[in-house]
Amino acid sequence: MSQADNLYHGLVNEIIDFGDIHENRTGVNTRRIWGHMAKFDLTEGFPLLTQKKMAVKTAFVEMLGFVRGETSVDWYSDHGCKIWEADHARWHGKDLEKDQGRSVDLCEVFEKSPSQIAEIVRLEESISHRQQNPDSLGRIYGAQWRNFGNSQQAAMFGCDQLAEIVNALKAGSNSRRLIMSAWAPHETHMMCLPPCHVMYHFVKRGEFVDVSMTQRSVDCALGLPLNWANTALLTHLVGHATGLKPGKMVWFGNDVHIYEPHIENFKKQFSQKTYDAPTLEILAAPGALPWEVNYKDIRLVNYRCSEKVPFELFVG
Repeated sequence: MSQADNLYHGLVNEIIDFGDIHENRTGVNTRRIWGHMAKFDLTEGFPLLTQKKMAVKTAFVEMLGFVRGETSVDWYSDHGCKIWEADHARWHGKDLEKDQGRSVDLCEVFEKSPSQIAEIVRLEESISHRQQNPDSLGRIYGAQWRNFGNSQQAAMFGCDQLAEIVNALKAGSNSRRLIMSAWAPHETHMMCLPPCHVMYHFVKRGEFVDVSMTQRSVDCALGLPLNWANTALLTHLVGHATGLKPGKMVWFGNDVHIYEPHIENFKKQFSQKTYDAPTLEILAAPGALPWEVNYKDIRLVNYRCSEKVPFELFVG
């Protein structure tokens, strides 16, 4: 059994056996635990589940979109990653109608408080953005990684967090401050979905680059397997660009949950055969920057897996 299958199996069983019932925005209850850590050694293989067939292209294309700073749902869909379509439809559909209604109600208040005025400004900014950019996912991961800052000024003053980390590692930095954040409280109203994986922390360890990823909320059936694969791919991309080898990967989950309707399908998944972990190669030219790598430049070697196990997506 691979590292990923072994750690995943233990985590899911812990949640099923000991998790608390939790109501949430989707209307479908979860079982959850608060706080979990998983450690991987990327020299021992790529952390992709083998006990079920994984949507490899979806995971890899999503990360390639993030490192490129892509925020259009059409870009992801056109390149084979459909997982943003449901959240895009919600944000531009019922969420937009709700926000428009809230804005009208607030504008009718005669004496507005400072907090109400601030809410109107945020609502109108978000509503206008969606009306003018129907394909937009808003200021999601890629926008924050490559252009962190105020949504109205980022083009001029934004910080390219990923480029700064790559440049520091290429220069041999052993800094403990190589952190990339997607959490921007002042811009959550401009996102179709606030980020779940909120922080990446890189460090140079000899000839290796190590990473930890912190996730505020994770759907174990659909999100977590892709998040592990995404983070590992990002580590490979950064290593390729800086001449370092992918080393340790540590994942921290806060609200780690399973939607109750998913439990039955986990029984099927865990009855299937597991295989050894695959390996991953970046075929792009040596030193190619993460945003210069294309899907065809990524090669997954010796990936064997059991059959697909479907899980329903709950978006609220």
